[in-house]
Amino acid sequence: SSPTINNCIITNNAGHHGGGIHCRDSSSPIITNCIITGNWAGFFGGGVFCDKGNPIIINCTISNNSALRVGGGIYLYDSPVIPRKIMTDKTEDYGLIISNCRISGNTAGAGGGIYCEYSNPMITNCTIKENVVFSYGGGICCDHHSSPIITNCSITNNSATDRAGGGIYCSDGSSPAITNCTISGNRTRAAGGGIYGCLGPIYNCTITGNKVEEEFGWGGGLFYCRGDIKNCIIWDNFAFNYPQLRPIGHIAYNCIQNWTSGGQDDVSPARKFEWGEGNIDTDPCFVWPGHWADANDPNIIVEPNDPNAVWVEGDYHLLPFSLCIDTGDPNYIPEPNETDLDGNPRISGTRIDMGAYESSYIEAEMNFTPKTLNCNSRGNRVKAHLTLPDEFLPEDVDVNEPAWAKPIDLESEYIKLIGSDKGPVRLEIAFDRQDFCGCLTEPGWLDITIIGSLTTGQNFYATDKIKVINKPDNKSPK
Repeated sequence: SSPTINNCIITNNAGHHGGGIHCRDSSSPIITNCIITGNWAGFFGGGVFCDKGNPIIINCTISNNSALRVGGGIYLYDSPVIPRKIMTDKTEDYGLIISNCRISGNTAGAGGGIYCEYSNPMITNCTIKENVVFSYGGGICCDHHSSPIITNCSITNNSATDRAGGGIYCSDGSSPAITNCTISGNRTRAAGGGIYGCLGPIYNCTITGNKVEEEFGWGGGLFYCRGDIKNCIIWDNFAFNYPQLRPIGHIAYNCIQNWTSGGQDDVSPARKFEWGEGNIDTDPCFVWPGHWADANDPNIIVEPNDPNAVWVEGDYHLLPFSLCIDTGDPNYIPEPNETDLDGNPRISGTRIDMGAYESSYIEAEMNFTPKTLNCNSRGNRVKAHLTLPDEFLPEDVDVNEPAWAKPIDLESEYIKLIGSDKGPVRLEIAFDRQDFCGCLTEPGWLDITIIGSLTTGQNFYATDKIKVINKPDNKSPK
Protein backbone atom coordinates (compact mmCIF):
# COMPACT_ATOMS: atom_id res chain seq x y z
CA SER A 1 0.00 0.00 0.00
CA SER A 2 1.23 3.48 -0.89
CA PRO A 3 -1.26 6.06 0.35
CA THR A 4 -0.87 9.81 0.30
CA ILE A 5 -0.94 11.24 3.83
CA ASN A 6 -1.27 15.02 3.77
CA ASN A 7 -1.84 17.77 6.37
CA CYS A 8 -2.12 15.39 9.32
CA ILE A 9 -1.04 15.49 12.95
CA ILE A 10 0.11 12.07 14.16
CA THR A 11 0.87 12.24 17.86
CA ASN A 12 1.09 10.26 21.11
CA ASN A 13 0.94 6.81 19.52
CA ALA A 14 2.97 3.71 20.39
CA GLY A 15 4.01 0.43 18.79
CA HIS A 16 6.81 -2.10 18.61
CA HIS A 17 8.01 -0.80 15.20
CA GLY A 18 6.88 2.61 14.01
CA GLY A 19 5.19 4.45 16.81
CA GLY A 20 3.60 6.99 14.45
CA ILE A 21 3.65 5.35 10.98
CA HIS A 22 4.58 1.74 10.10
CA CYS A 23 5.34 0.83 6.46
CA ARG A 24 6.33 -2.71 5.44
CA ASP A 25 6.62 -5.03 2.43
CA SER A 26 7.45 -2.30 -0.10
CA SER A 27 4.84 0.18 1.12
CA SER A 28 5.82 3.59 -0.23
CA PRO A 29 3.55 6.35 1.06
CA ILE A 30 3.83 10.01 0.14
CA ILE A 31 3.77 11.93 3.43
CA THR A 32 3.53 15.70 3.10
CA ASN A 33 2.89 18.68 5.38
CA CYS A 34 2.46 16.49 8.47
CA ILE A 35 3.43 16.83 12.12
CA ILE A 36 4.64 13.54 13.57
CA THR A 37 5.41 14.11 17.23
CA GLY A 38 5.46 12.47 20.64
CA ASN A 39 5.28 8.88 19.33
CA TRP A 40 7.11 5.90 20.86
CA ALA A 41 8.47 2.59 19.56
CA GLY A 42 9.61 -0.32 21.70
CA PHE A 43 12.15 -1.31 19.04
CA PHE A 44 12.65 0.70 15.80
CA GLY A 45 11.28 3.94 14.37
CA GLY A 46 9.69 6.17 16.97
CA GLY A 47 8.13 8.48 14.37
CA VAL A 48 8.27 6.51 11.10
CA PHE A 49 9.29 2.88 10.42
CA CYS A 50 9.87 1.70 6.85
CA ASP A 51 10.81 -1.87 5.82
CA LYS A 52 11.64 -2.43 2.11
CA GLY A 53 9.74 0.62 0.98
CA ASN A 54 10.49 3.99 -0.55
CA PRO A 55 8.50 6.63 1.29
CA ILE A 56 8.63 10.24 0.22
CA ILE A 57 8.48 12.58 3.21
CA ILE A 58 8.21 16.28 2.36
CA ASN A 59 7.61 19.43 4.45
CA CYS A 60 7.07 17.51 7.68
CA THR A 61 7.97 18.16 11.31
CA ILE A 62 9.19 14.97 13.00
CA SER A 63 9.90 15.84 16.60
CA ASN A 64 10.11 14.47 20.13
CA ASN A 65 9.61 10.85 19.11
CA SER A 66 11.57 8.03 20.74
CA ALA A 67 12.65 4.46 20.06
CA LEU A 68 14.26 2.20 22.62
CA ARG A 69 16.65 0.80 20.02
CA VAL A 70 17.24 2.76 16.81
CA GLY A 71 15.66 5.47 14.68
CA GLY A 72 14.11 7.97 17.04
CA GLY A 73 12.62 10.05 14.21
CA ILE A 74 12.81 7.82 11.12
CA TYR A 75 13.98 4.22 10.63
CA LEU A 76 14.71 2.92 7.12
CA TYR A 77 15.50 -0.74 6.46
CA ASP A 78 16.40 -2.35 3.14
CA SER A 79 15.10 0.61 1.17
CA PRO A 80 17.19 1.05 -1.97
CA VAL A 81 16.40 3.93 -4.26
CA ILE A 82 13.89 2.69 -6.86
CA PRO A 83 13.36 5.20 -9.67
CA ARG A 84 9.75 6.34 -9.37
CA LYS A 85 8.71 9.63 -10.84
CA ILE A 86 6.06 11.63 -9.01
CA MET A 87 4.81 15.17 -9.01
CA THR A 88 4.77 16.92 -5.63
CA ASP A 89 4.34 20.67 -5.33
CA LYS A 90 5.11 20.93 -9.04
CA THR A 91 8.60 19.46 -8.64
CA GLU A 92 9.91 16.13 -9.88
CA ASP A 93 11.21 13.72 -7.25
CA TYR A 94 12.58 10.21 -7.52
CA GLY A 95 12.79 7.28 -5.12
CA LEU A 96 13.31 7.46 -1.37
CA ILE A 97 13.28 11.14 -0.37
CA ILE A 98 13.23 13.12 2.87
CA SER A 99 13.00 16.77 1.91
CA ASN A 100 12.32 20.13 3.59
CA CYS A 101 11.73 18.49 6.95
CA ARG A 102 12.52 19.54 10.50
CA ILE A 103 13.68 16.52 12.48
CA SER A 104 14.35 17.52 16.08
CA GLY A 105 14.29 16.44 19.69
CA ASN A 106 14.04 12.70 18.93
CA THR A 107 15.78 10.06 21.07
CA ALA A 108 16.96 6.49 20.51
CA GLY A 109 19.77 4.06 21.17
CA ALA A 110 21.27 4.98 17.76
CA GLY A 111 20.24 7.25 14.91
CA GLY A 112 18.38 9.91 16.85
CA GLY A 113 17.03 11.79 13.83
CA ILE A 114 17.35 9.21 11.03
CA TYR A 115 18.65 5.62 11.05
CA CYS A 116 19.52 4.02 7.69
CA GLU A 117 20.16 0.28 7.38
CA TYR A 118 20.83 -1.05 3.86
CA SER A 119 19.11 2.13 2.66
CA ASN A 120 20.05 5.02 0.37
CA PRO A 121 17.68 7.94 0.88
CA MET A 122 18.09 11.42 -0.49
CA ILE A 123 18.02 13.77 2.50
CA THR A 124 17.80 17.33 1.28
CA ASN A 125 16.98 20.80 2.64
CA CYS A 126 16.36 19.44 6.13
CA THR A 127 17.10 20.75 9.61
CA ILE A 128 18.25 17.92 11.89
CA LYS A 129 18.84 19.24 15.38
CA GLU A 130 18.78 18.46 19.10
CA ASN A 131 18.39 14.70 18.67
CA VAL A 132 20.00 12.48 21.32
CA VAL A 133 21.24 8.87 21.31
CA PHE A 134 23.15 6.75 23.76
CA SER A 135 25.49 5.14 21.24
CA TYR A 136 25.95 6.13 17.57
CA GLY A 137 24.73 8.92 15.31
CA GLY A 138 22.97 11.68 17.19
CA GLY A 139 21.64 13.25 13.99
CA ILE A 140 21.98 10.50 11.35
CA CYS A 141 23.28 6.93 11.59
CA CYS A 142 24.28 5.17 8.35
CA ASP A 143 24.69 1.44 8.98
CA HIS A 144 25.27 -1.70 6.87
CA HIS A 145 26.28 -0.26 3.50
CA SER A 146 23.90 2.68 3.55
CA SER A 147 24.88 5.51 1.25
CA PRO A 148 22.41 8.38 1.46
CA ILE A 149 22.82 11.65 -0.36
CA ILE A 150 22.79 14.37 2.28
CA THR A 151 22.63 17.81 0.75
CA ASN A 152 21.72 21.37 1.78
CA CYS A 153 21.02 20.35 5.37
CA SER A 154 21.70 21.92 8.75
CA ILE A 155 22.82 19.26 11.25
CA THR A 156 23.29 20.94 14.59
CA ASN A 157 23.32 20.38 18.36
CA ASN A 158 22.83 16.60 18.22
CA SER A 159 24.39 14.29 20.82
CA ALA A 160 25.77 10.77 20.98
CA THR A 161 26.27 10.68 24.71
CA ASP A 162 28.21 7.43 25.10
CA ARG A 163 29.90 6.47 21.81
CA ALA A 164 30.61 8.26 18.50
CA GLY A 165 29.28 10.43 15.70
CA GLY A 166 27.50 13.35 17.30
CA GLY A 167 26.23 14.68 13.97
CA ILE A 168 26.63 11.75 11.53
CA TYR A 169 27.87 8.20 12.15
CA CYS A 170 28.84 5.77 9.37
CA SER A 171 29.80 2.10 9.73
CA ASP A 172 30.09 -1.19 7.80
CA GLY A 173 30.92 0.25 4.40
CA SER A 174 28.50 3.17 4.48
CA SER A 175 29.51 5.96 2.14
CA PRO A 176 27.11 8.90 2.15
CA ALA A 177 27.78 11.89 -0.08
CA ILE A 178 27.58 15.03 2.05
CA THR A 179 27.40 18.38 0.24
CA ASN A 180 26.44 21.98 0.99
CA CYS A 181 25.69 21.32 4.66
CA THR A 182 26.46 22.96 7.97
CA ILE A 183 27.43 20.51 10.71
CA SER A 184 27.80 22.45 13.94
CA GLY A 185 27.63 22.16 17.70
CA ASN A 186 27.27 18.38 17.78
CA ARG A 187 28.84 16.42 20.63
CA THR A 188 29.90 12.89 21.47
CA ARG A 189 31.98 11.09 24.05
CA ALA A 190 34.58 9.11 22.12
CA ALA A 191 35.17 10.09 18.46
CA GLY A 192 33.85 12.13 15.58
CA GLY A 193 32.01 15.07 17.09
CA GLY A 194 30.74 16.18 13.68
CA ILE A 195 31.17 13.12 11.42
CA TYR A 196 32.50 9.62 12.09
CA GLY A 197 33.66 7.10 9.49
CA CYS A 198 32.30 8.52 6.23
CA LEU A 199 33.63 6.69 3.14
CA GLY A 200 32.00 9.04 0.65
CA PRO A 201 32.88 12.58 -0.45
CA ILE A 202 32.36 15.61 1.78
CA TYR A 203 32.10 18.73 -0.37
CA ASN A 204 31.22 22.37 0.28
CA CYS A 205 30.41 21.97 3.97
CA THR A 206 30.94 24.11 7.06
CA ILE A 207 31.96 21.90 10.00
CA THR A 208 32.39 23.96 13.15
CA GLY A 209 31.92 23.91 16.92
CA ASN A 210 31.62 20.13 17.21
CA LYS A 211 33.28 18.42 20.15
CA VAL A 212 34.46 15.13 21.64
CA GLU A 213 34.28 15.25 25.40
CA GLU A 214 36.31 12.25 26.60
CA GLU A 215 39.91 12.97 27.56
CA PHE A 216 41.15 10.30 25.16
CA GLY A 217 38.61 11.18 22.43
CA TRP A 218 39.50 11.73 18.78
CA GLY A 219 38.48 14.00 15.93
CA GLY A 220 36.34 16.89 17.09
CA GLY A 221 35.24 17.78 13.56
CA LEU A 222 35.75 14.52 11.66
CA PHE A 223 37.20 11.13 12.51
CA TYR A 224 38.34 8.39 10.15
CA CYS A 225 36.70 9.83 7.05
CA ARG A 226 38.19 8.16 3.98
CA GLY A 227 36.56 9.99 1.08
CA ASP A 228 37.57 13.23 -0.60
CA ILE A 229 37.20 16.38 1.50
CA LYS A 230 36.99 19.46 -0.67
CA ASN A 231 35.82 23.09 -0.45
CA CYS A 232 35.04 22.74 3.26
CA ILE A 233 35.57 24.96 6.29
CA ILE A 234 36.64 22.88 9.32
CA TRP A 235 37.04 25.33 12.17
CA ASP A 236 36.82 25.67 15.93
CA ASN A 237 36.06 22.03 16.68
CA PHE A 238 37.30 20.44 19.91
CA ALA A 239 38.85 17.16 20.99
CA PHE A 240 41.83 16.33 23.16
CA ASN A 241 43.33 14.48 20.17
CA TYR A 242 43.19 15.93 16.63
CA PRO A 243 40.53 18.57 17.31
CA GLN A 244 39.72 19.33 13.67
CA LEU A 245 39.97 15.99 11.86
CA ARG A 246 41.70 12.67 11.54
CA PRO A 247 41.24 11.71 7.89
CA ILE A 248 42.27 9.06 5.43
CA GLY A 249 41.67 10.48 1.99
CA HIS A 250 42.34 13.36 -0.36
CA ILE A 251 42.14 16.82 1.21
CA ALA A 252 42.15 19.85 -1.08
CA TYR A 253 40.89 23.45 -1.14
CA ASN A 254 39.73 23.53 2.46
CA CYS A 255 40.06 26.00 5.31
CA ILE A 256 41.24 23.97 8.34
CA GLN A 257 42.14 25.55 11.66
CA ASN A 258 45.76 25.25 12.86
CA TRP A 259 46.89 23.12 9.95
CA THR A 260 50.02 23.72 7.97
CA SER A 261 50.98 21.86 4.83
CA GLY A 262 51.15 18.15 5.64
CA GLY A 263 49.37 18.40 8.99
CA GLN A 264 52.15 16.49 10.74
CA ASP A 265 51.00 17.50 14.22
CA ASP A 266 47.36 16.67 13.64
CA VAL A 267 47.28 13.23 12.02
CA SER A 268 48.57 9.94 13.40
CA PRO A 269 51.65 8.80 11.44
CA ALA A 270 50.01 5.38 11.10
CA ARG A 271 47.11 6.90 9.18
CA LYS A 272 47.93 7.99 5.66
CA PHE A 273 46.14 10.69 3.75
CA GLU A 274 46.84 12.80 0.71
CA TRP A 275 47.26 16.48 1.42
CA GLY A 276 46.25 18.20 -1.80
CA GLU A 277 46.71 21.77 -2.94
CA GLY A 278 44.75 24.87 -2.14
CA ASN A 279 44.31 24.38 1.63
CA ILE A 280 44.45 27.41 3.94
CA ASP A 281 44.37 27.86 7.72
CA THR A 282 43.20 31.46 8.17
CA ASP A 283 40.11 32.57 10.08
CA PRO A 284 37.12 32.02 7.76
CA CYS A 285 35.43 35.18 9.13
CA PHE A 286 31.92 33.94 9.79
CA VAL A 287 29.25 36.61 10.18
CA TRP A 288 28.53 35.23 13.65
CA PRO A 289 30.41 32.16 14.91
CA GLY A 290 28.48 29.67 17.01
CA HIS A 291 29.83 29.03 20.52
CA TRP A 292 29.52 26.96 23.65
CA ALA A 293 27.92 29.00 26.43
CA ASP A 294 27.05 28.93 30.10
CA ALA A 295 23.80 27.04 30.61
CA ASN A 296 22.36 29.95 32.60
CA ASP A 297 23.52 32.74 30.30
CA PRO A 298 24.06 32.13 26.56
CA ASN A 299 26.06 35.36 26.32
CA ILE A 300 28.85 33.93 28.48
CA ILE A 301 31.23 31.88 26.33
CA VAL A 302 32.76 28.85 28.06
CA GLU A 303 35.31 26.23 27.09
CA PRO A 304 33.85 23.41 24.96
CA ASN A 305 35.06 20.78 27.45
CA ASP A 306 32.73 22.25 30.10
CA PRO A 307 30.23 19.38 30.61
CA ASN A 308 27.41 21.84 31.31
CA ALA A 309 27.97 23.98 28.23
CA VAL A 310 25.08 24.59 25.83
CA TRP A 311 25.42 25.29 22.12
CA VAL A 312 24.44 28.70 20.71
CA GLU A 313 24.09 28.47 16.95
CA GLY A 314 25.82 30.99 14.69
CA ASP A 315 25.57 32.47 11.21
CA TYR A 316 28.12 30.86 8.90
CA HIS A 317 27.82 33.17 5.94
CA LEU A 318 31.20 34.70 5.16
CA LEU A 319 32.14 38.31 5.71
CA PRO A 320 33.20 40.15 2.55
CA PHE A 321 36.89 40.09 3.46
CA SER A 322 36.99 36.31 4.09
CA LEU A 323 39.81 34.48 2.34
CA CYS A 324 37.42 31.56 1.80
CA ILE A 325 35.60 33.49 -0.94
CA ASP A 326 36.54 32.46 -4.49
CA THR A 327 39.27 30.10 -3.23
CA GLY A 328 37.63 26.68 -3.60
CA ASP A 329 38.53 24.15 -6.28
CA PRO A 330 38.96 26.12 -9.52
CA ASN A 331 37.92 23.03 -11.49
CA TYR A 332 34.74 22.34 -9.51
CA ILE A 333 31.69 21.88 -11.73
CA PRO A 334 28.36 22.02 -9.86
CA GLU A 335 25.68 19.45 -10.48
CA PRO A 336 22.72 20.67 -12.59
CA ASN A 337 20.63 23.08 -10.48
CA GLU A 338 23.04 22.70 -7.53
CA THR A 339 22.65 25.46 -4.97
CA ASP A 340 24.24 26.50 -1.72
CA LEU A 341 22.44 26.17 1.61
CA ASP A 342 20.47 29.37 0.89
CA GLY A 343 19.24 28.06 -2.45
CA ASN A 344 21.48 30.39 -4.45
CA PRO A 345 23.56 29.17 -7.42
CA ARG A 346 26.56 27.29 -6.12
CA ILE A 347 29.13 29.47 -7.90
CA SER A 348 28.45 33.20 -7.77
CA GLY A 349 31.96 34.58 -8.29
CA THR A 350 34.98 33.52 -10.29
CA ARG A 351 35.10 30.10 -8.58
CA ILE A 352 33.38 28.21 -5.78
CA ASP A 353 33.62 29.48 -2.21
CA MET A 354 34.68 27.25 0.67
CA GLY A 355 31.88 26.28 3.03
CA ALA A 356 28.13 25.84 2.76
CA TYR A 357 27.31 29.32 1.46
CA GLU A 358 28.21 31.28 -1.62
CA SER A 359 28.97 34.93 -0.99
CA SER A 360 27.57 37.66 -3.18
CA TYR A 361 28.49 41.11 -1.89
CA ILE A 362 28.01 44.49 -3.53
CA GLU A 363 30.76 46.96 -2.65
CA ALA A 364 29.63 50.46 -1.74
CA GLU A 365 31.40 53.69 -0.80
CA MET A 366 31.25 54.95 2.79
CA ASN A 367 32.02 58.01 4.88
CA PHE A 368 31.92 57.18 8.59
CA THR A 369 31.45 60.04 11.06
CA PRO A 370 33.11 61.08 13.21
CA LYS A 371 36.46 60.17 11.69
CA THR A 372 38.03 60.66 15.12
CA LEU A 373 35.81 59.14 17.76
CA ASN A 374 36.33 60.38 21.30
CA CYS A 375 34.44 57.94 23.49
CA ASN A 376 34.56 60.40 26.40
CA SER A 377 32.68 63.11 24.51
CA ARG A 378 28.92 63.50 24.34
CA GLY A 379 26.57 62.48 21.56
CA ASN A 380 23.75 60.06 20.79
CA ARG A 381 24.88 58.33 17.61
CA VAL A 382 27.69 57.58 15.22
CA LYS A 383 26.72 57.33 11.56
CA ALA A 384 27.81 55.73 8.32
CA HIS A 385 26.83 57.35 5.00
CA LEU A 386 26.92 54.88 2.13
CA THR A 387 26.54 55.27 -1.63
CA LEU A 388 25.56 52.20 -3.64
CA PRO A 389 26.68 51.57 -7.24
CA ASP A 390 24.67 53.35 -9.95
CA GLU A 391 22.64 50.31 -11.07
CA PHE A 392 20.72 50.05 -7.79
CA LEU A 393 17.38 51.67 -6.94
CA PRO A 394 16.02 52.81 -3.55
CA GLU A 395 13.53 49.90 -3.45
CA ASP A 396 16.46 47.45 -3.70
CA VAL A 397 17.51 48.23 -0.10
CA ASP A 398 15.92 46.29 2.76
CA VAL A 399 15.58 49.14 5.28
CA ASN A 400 13.66 46.88 7.70
CA GLU A 401 16.67 44.59 8.20
CA PRO A 402 19.35 46.09 10.48
CA ALA A 403 22.89 46.60 9.28
CA TRP A 404 25.90 45.33 11.21
CA ALA A 405 29.20 46.93 12.12
CA LYS A 406 32.18 44.63 12.00
CA PRO A 407 34.44 43.67 13.73
CA ILE A 408 32.51 44.89 16.79
CA ASP A 409 29.29 42.94 16.03
CA LEU A 410 26.89 45.79 16.68
CA GLU A 411 23.41 46.11 15.15
CA SER A 412 22.29 49.44 13.69
CA GLU A 413 19.52 51.57 15.20
CA TYR A 414 18.11 52.43 11.78
CA ILE A 415 18.73 52.57 8.05
CA LYS A 416 17.16 55.32 5.98
CA LEU A 417 17.36 56.60 2.44
CA ILE A 418 18.63 60.15 2.07
CA GLY A 419 18.63 62.58 -0.83
CA SER A 420 16.41 62.63 -3.91
CA ASP A 421 15.27 59.79 -6.15
CA LYS A 422 17.75 60.90 -8.80
CA GLY A 423 21.33 59.70 -8.87
CA PRO A 424 22.96 56.93 -6.84
CA VAL A 425 21.21 55.45 -3.82
CA ARG A 426 22.50 57.04 -0.62
CA LEU A 427 21.92 55.66 2.86
CA GLU A 428 22.34 56.82 6.44
CA ILE A 429 23.01 54.02 8.92
CA ALA A 430 23.15 54.99 12.60
CA PHE A 431 24.52 53.23 15.69
CA ASP A 432 24.05 54.08 19.34
CA ARG A 433 27.22 55.94 20.35
CA GLN A 434 27.43 54.51 23.86
CA ASP A 435 26.94 50.94 22.62
CA PHE A 436 29.47 51.51 19.84
CA CYS A 437 32.12 52.73 22.26
CA GLY A 438 31.29 49.92 24.67
CA CYS A 439 32.35 47.41 22.00
CA LEU A 440 35.80 48.99 21.60
CA THR A 441 38.60 47.55 23.66
CA GLU A 442 41.40 50.08 23.18
CA PRO A 443 42.19 53.37 21.40
CA GLY A 444 43.86 53.47 18.01
CA TRP A 445 43.04 53.05 14.33
CA LEU A 446 40.14 50.75 13.45
CA ASP A 447 38.78 49.48 10.13
CA ILE A 448 34.97 49.51 10.34
CA THR A 449 32.95 47.45 7.86
CA ILE A 450 29.21 48.04 7.55
CA ILE A 451 27.09 45.23 6.07
CA GLY A 452 23.47 45.66 4.99
CA SER A 453 20.85 43.69 3.08
CA LEU A 454 19.23 44.03 -0.31
CA THR A 455 15.75 42.76 -1.10
CA THR A 456 17.32 40.34 -3.60
CA GLY A 457 18.99 38.43 -0.76
CA GLN A 458 22.40 39.87 -1.57
CA ASN A 459 24.38 42.03 0.84
CA PHE A 460 26.18 45.31 0.39
CA TYR A 461 29.21 46.41 2.37
CA ALA A 462 31.66 49.26 2.76
CA THR A 463 34.75 49.89 4.86
CA ASP A 464 36.25 53.03 6.36
CA LYS A 465 39.07 53.75 8.80
CA ILE A 466 38.47 55.72 11.99
CA LYS A 467 40.64 56.75 14.93
CA VAL A 468 39.44 56.00 18.46
CA ILE A 469 40.65 58.22 21.31
CA ASN A 470 39.79 58.62 24.99
CA LYS A 471 40.44 62.32 25.49
CA PRO A 472 38.72 63.99 28.49
CA ASP A 473 35.65 65.99 27.50
CA ASN A 474 36.27 69.59 28.58
CA LYS A 475 32.60 70.41 28.03
CA SER A 476 31.44 67.94 30.65
CA PRO A 477 30.20 69.49 33.93
CA LYS A 478 32.72 69.47 36.75
